[in-house]
Amino acid sequence: MTVSVVKLAQPLYDVQKDFYRRLGEDLTPGQQDGALLNFLGSHFRRISPDFLVADFSRRCETAAASGADVLLCDDARPVDLGPLAAGGFRLVRVSAPDALRSARKAQRGDQTAGRDDHPTELGGVPMVPDFELVNDGSLTALEQQVIALGKALAGQWHAMETTGPAHK
Repeated sequence: MTVSVVKLAQPLYDVQKDFYRRLGEDLTPGQQDGALLNFLGSHFRRISPDFLVADFSRRCETAAASGADVLLCDDARPVDLGPLAAGGFRLVRVSAPDALRSARKAQRGDQTAGRDDHPTELGGVPMVPDFELVNDGSLTALEQQVIALGKALAGQWHAMETTGPAHK
């Protein structure tokens, strides 16, 4: 199966990247300016509340037309979960103890940290995930959980493919 990662907030990452490039300071891979992304997310959603999801949907269509069997979004926020579930996506919550999550976030070396209590990180209708992974060990242990879930989902997808329409 071909997997394509489609980031819901890609337009925010694009503006962030262009901003730092114009400053003459490229961010290192994986590094973010959380405060800038919080600001951009709020501003984008205030100007056009549906833009990020609509843009994401178009990019998903492009990825599928390019041969992706599986679309993976790894940066959805609570406010986006309803539209994603309505679009056929399976929701996977990855949780981690706050101390471990904060330590890993600090190791990333972000320009500024985003606020966990920022409006862009909150909101939406409470959703029950289809699956939950608890990330309370090593990143290798999390990777093993993701691989096991991927195999289980691939088995379900292949079973549905032979009995009915395939789902995302």
